[in-house]
Amino acid sequence: MKRKSDRPISIRNKTNKMILVFWINERAIAYHKQAIIASNKKNQGSPSYSRVDPNDMSTCSDCYISQIADDALYPKSTQHLNSFVGHRFQVRQKCYGDSSDGFDPRKADNDVNCPVGYFTVSENDSQMVTISVNNLEEFRFDDLNVEFEDDVSRTRGDVNTIIASCMGDNDNLNPSCVQEKMGVKLQEVQAELEYAENLRKTFAPMIENYTCADFEMPTTKALRSEVFLDETTGQKLQADVLVDRERSKIHFVHSFITADECAAVIAEGTKDLHQATVADSKGGSEATPNRKAKQAGIKVRWDAQGKPGDTPNNILIRRLSQRVHNYVNHVTNFGLSPEGQEDLMLITYEGRGAGDKEPDRYMPHCDGECKGEEFVDGNRVATIVMYCDVPEVGGATNFAQSNIHVVPTQGGASFFSYRGSDNIMDKQLTEHSGCPVIKGGKKIVTQWLRKGVSKEEPWSAFNTNGVKASVIKKLQKEEADRMKELELERLRGGGVDSEVEVEVEVEVKKMGVGIMDTIKSYL
Repeated sequence: MKRKSDRPISIRNKTNKMILVFWINERAIAYHKQAIIASNKKNQGSPSYSRVDPNDMSTCSDCYISQIADDALYPKSTQHLNSFVGHRFQVRQKCYGDSSDGFDPRKADNDVNCPVGYFTVSENDSQMVTISVNNLEEFRFDDLNVEFEDDVSRTRGDVNTIIASCMGDNDNLNPSCVQEKMGVKLQEVQAELEYAENLRKTFAPMIENYTCADFEMPTTKALRSEVFLDETTGQKLQADVLVDRERSKIHFVHSFITADECAAVIAEGTKDLHQATVADSKGGSEATPNRKAKQAGIKVRWDAQGKPGDTPNNILIRRLSQRVHNYVNHVTNFGLSPEGQEDLMLITYEGRGAGDKEPDRYMPHCDGECKGEEFVDGNRVATIVMYCDVPEVGGATNFAQSNIHVVPTQGGASFFSYRGSDNIMDKQLTEHSGCPVIKGGKKIVTQWLRKGVSKEEPWSAFNTNGVKASVIKKLQKEEADRMKELELERLRGGGVDSEVEVEVEVEVKKMGVGIMDTIKSYL
C-alpha cells in the first residue's frame, strides 16, 4: 500500500527581506499555454493579429498561488504549510519592478529586481526549506539560497559529517572513529524514540477513558480509502486505511460481512456460548474481569465441501472465511492459508444501562506478541473483527496507542495486522480494546490469523503462548527422565534395591510431572 501523499513542510526566512512563496500550478500553466497557442492559431489571419507569447503568464491568475497568510514571510520568521508530494514552489524577495501595479509573481525569472528560487516537496518527512543569502547587506539576484532538507537528506548529511571528521592522513578513513561517533548518534536517536514511546504509553490510558466515554465521537478520519474486489461475491468493498506502518496496519472495511453470514455464524455459535477467557502466563486460558463477554468457537467445515450432508450454514461460513483470507493476503505479504487456522469466534456483549458498574467490555490488550520482538512461527499475525449487531450506546473499538477510534457499523469490519515483512512484531500500536457496551447488544465475529500453521500442525498444536505442544511434551519428558536419573543415582548410593527402582519408574510414568514429589515419597 502506498502512503498518503500530503506532507507538512516548514519554510524559514533567514534573510533581512520579506519573502513571498507561491505554489506553481502546473496544470493551470499548461492549460494557459494551450489556450494562448489555440488563440494565436485562430487569429493568425486577422488584420489586427498580434502574436502572444505562450510563456507569458501575466494574464494567468491561477498559475502562481500565494501560500503566505500575511502576504509575505517576514525576516527571521517561519511559515508551516501542508502540501503534497511533487508540488513545486517558487520563493522570491518581495520587491517592485517597473510595473505601476507593483510586484507580480508572473514576471520572468531573470527580473533582477526579484531574486527567485525553487523547491519541490519530497516523499519524506520533517521537511524544512531555509531561505538565506550570502551577504545580508548586498541582496543580489544570484545571492538567494534555497536549502531543502528532509529526514533522509538530514541523516545523509549527519553520516557525511561523521565520515569527514574521521578522515585521517592521506584521506584514510578511521573505522573505529566512525563506529564510535555513529554509536553516539544512534544512542541519541534511540533515546528520543524511547521518550516518545513512554509518552505514548502514558497518554494511552487517558485516551482510552476519554474516547470510550464520548459516545458521540466519530470514527477517526482515514488516511485514505481503497477498493477491495471481493471475489466471493463480486462486490467492491471500501477499505478505509487508518494506520499504515510496516509492522502495524489498521483498516475499517465497509459491508464486509453479509446479513446471512452473520445469521449462519450466530445460529451455529449461540448454543455453545460460554464465559470469554484470555490467555494466561502458563500457556492456558482463564476468566478475568478484564474481559466480560460470552464466546463460542465455530469450525469452518472445509472438510464438508461438496459432500452429502453439507449445510447452507457451512457454505456461508466457508465463504466468509475465504473472504477473510483473501483480504488479509491482499493487504499483507503473509500468504496465509485457511488450513490450520483458529476457529471463527462469535463474541457477544450485552448492555445493562449507564448505571452498570461492571459493563461488558474488553480492556486494552494485544492479540499477538506486541513488544517489537522477532516473530515466532505458529503465532498470530493479524485479526479481523466483524460487526453483526452494534449497540445503541457504547461498544466502540479503540486503538489508544495509535489514537484510533472505530465506531462499529453493522456489517463492517476492523482489520489489523501486527507483523512486519522484516519478521519483527508490532510495538503496541495495535493494542486495542472493546469499549463498554451501555445500551443494546453487540455481536461480533472474530478471526485470529496465524502464520506457520498447517493441516498437519494446526493452531491447536500450540499453547496460548505460541509454543508447540509437542515441544512442551518433549521438554517435559527430557526433564522427567533427567530428574529420575539423578534421584535414582542418589537412592542407589543410599543402598536402595532394584525393586524400589522399578516402583519409582512406574510412579514416574504415571505422574509425568511432579517427579520430585513422587520420588521424595520413597525417602
